[in-house]
Amino acid sequence: MGAHENPVQATRSSKRRASAAHSQQLPTAKKRVVLGDLTNSLNLGSFRDSDFGPSKPKCTLKWKEEEEEEEEEEEEEEEEEEDQEPPAAEIAVSSMVHAPKCGYSNSIYKHLRAQEMEVNRRPLPGYMESVQNDVAPYMREILLDWLVDVAEEYKIVPDTLYLTVSYIDRFLSYRAVSRKKIQLLGVSCMLIASKYEEISPPHVEDFCYVTDNTYTMEEVVDMEREVLEFLNFEMGTPTTKTFLRIFTRVAEENGKSLKNLQLELLGCYLAELSLLEYRCVSFLPSVLAASAVFLSRFTNEPEMHPWSLALQCYSGYRPSDLKECVLAIHDLQLNRKGSSLNALREKYRKVKVILIAKQNPPDHETGGTSEEMEVEADEKELKAAGAEHLPDGRKGLHIHGWEIESRKRSILTSSNFLLWEEKLQTSHLPEMVFGESCLVLKHLNSGTKIHFNAFDALTGWKQEALPPVEVPAAAKWKFRSKPSQEVILDYDYTFTTPYCGSETIEIDTEERGRGEISQEACSLHWEDCEEQIDVVSLASKEPILFYDEVVLYEDELADNGVSLLTVKVRVMPSCWFLLLRFWLRVDGVLMRLRDTRMHCIFGVNANPVILRESCWREATFEALSAIFLFNLHMESQRTASVTFWVLWGITWLL
Repeated sequence: MGAHENPVQATRSSKRRASAAHSQQLPTAKKRVVLGDLTNSLNLGSFRDSDFGPSKPKCTLKWKEEEEEEEEEEEEEEEEEEDQEPPAAEIAVSSMVHAPKCGYSNSIYKHLRAQEMEVNRRPLPGYMESVQNDVAPYMREILLDWLVDVAEEYKIVPDTLYLTVSYIDRFLSYRAVSRKKIQLLGVSCMLIASKYEEISPPHVEDFCYVTDNTYTMEEVVDMEREVLEFLNFEMGTPTTKTFLRIFTRVAEENGKSLKNLQLELLGCYLAELSLLEYRCVSFLPSVLAASAVFLSRFTNEPEMHPWSLALQCYSGYRPSDLKECVLAIHDLQLNRKGSSLNALREKYRKVKVILIAKQNPPDHETGGTSEEMEVEADEKELKAAGAEHLPDGRKGLHIHGWEIESRKRSILTSSNFLLWEEKLQTSHLPEMVFGESCLVLKHLNSGTKIHFNAFDALTGWKQEALPPVEVPAAAKWKFRSKPSQEVILDYDYTFTTPYCGSETIEIDTEERGRGEISQEACSLHWEDCEEQIDVVSLASKEPILFYDEVVLYEDELADNGVSLLTVKVRVMPSCWFLLLRFWLRVDGVLMRLRDTRMHCIFGVNANPVILRESCWREATFEALSAIFLFNLHMESQRTASVTFWVLWGITWLL
């Protein structure tokens, strides 16, 4: 032992290899490495005597017997050290790097934790409500889902995606952005992040191309400059991925194995799912990473406690600290919201990542964690109402002979957009058409299906063919210097539709031929009624078993207003209620509302009876302003008589 000069701390296996090969031990120069490289630095160590070795490497030749004696002495010393309990921090470090302990790794971790809590590196919780006027959480979700596809297309590393999301959220926390610029912000942030992380980042032209050339290179560069100035050119920041690497190494056991691979991939999948969820903006990156590891361990080994002593000591988080975040990510893993944005799920459903997205947490009967008890209570409530969730991960319910399902998908691609224009024989469609999104209500006994989709709604728009609505800019078009350049609209660009839903019959012809289903059961009894839906009973405090809203199409009318068609459904133990609403606002011109309400009470008749009510209203801004002023006058007189038009006008003006 004393013959060695500047010996390096080494593992037992490395000593055996050195003894077998009679190799020479060379002094290793000390140098600093980044935290991400610590896990691969198997030869990092501290010199016992000096930081510097001699100018020429020295070696000491020994007989084999002497080496074996020294090896036995070393093993005895190591066994004595193992009997002594090391400090908690050293347990975590050793588990993380599986190598000689690096004295500064704990300092690096503390520095990262301090950085993530700096105000200028954190987005504001609730910035959508407090800062943004034209951007909603679902738009952020659509943007990030699309950026996941872009990252896959250009083989961008996950760190770039995490930085991109960090830049987007921080920018939106302090700068209001219009919905037309949200995609521009997304590609500009990804351009900055890729320059910071990638060896060969995509070019500006590439990002213009993926937006279908919606934005020019100058616009992308200008937005890039604006984001960089906002960040004060401080592009580096700890992300969820930074902490996920650390916690995953702490959680891994026994070197490389399938179990560790599953843990790592599932952690990556859950952490990336949290990127899309607006609720997760309020959590620190380290909390998100720890929660992803917690849920990964729970999914892979439900019989074991998902949080080890080493993880708790190194991360500084107890299981109770992670509860809220774990529940949020657990909801994302089960897709309880029924999100139709599947870019991330498809990314992790591939064979090269061992189909990790298809793994689900164990059934709630196998454990007793808080999230499992929440699922159990929900299932009991459904069972008491005679309902159950749809199979195969579909979003909806089976209840009293009805199958109610909502599907949310992304907007039409360019190729499908052109195909729809050809089918509908039009040169213009709404800016955002959710072609594959729909709401379906099917009565299983009769086979009657009521469904709501964008294509049928736009078909109704074409058939009704209302005259175009003149916007304030239309007057300027008439006085152009070149009349040949005047724009003449040959379509109702407001996309007003009389659509009230679609009805089809889906019955097996063989069953009908055998007489198993009567002719009477092949159709629903419709009653077009006036004010017959019991609104009072709908306002009662009955538990809501299922609720969802599906956007079919939306257009901003060239910045002159909004045209929006949505359908909502609410399912209670005694009934279901549906609202199909077309809402149009042309700034300074008019407002138009077309509502279709449907209501069905369970178990009243053998064949279901659905009450349908239509409500179409329209008024100019001038008329609504007069109504508003009239209502203010009536309120000042404390008069109780208020007409429906007054209420409706105030509701939409506010």
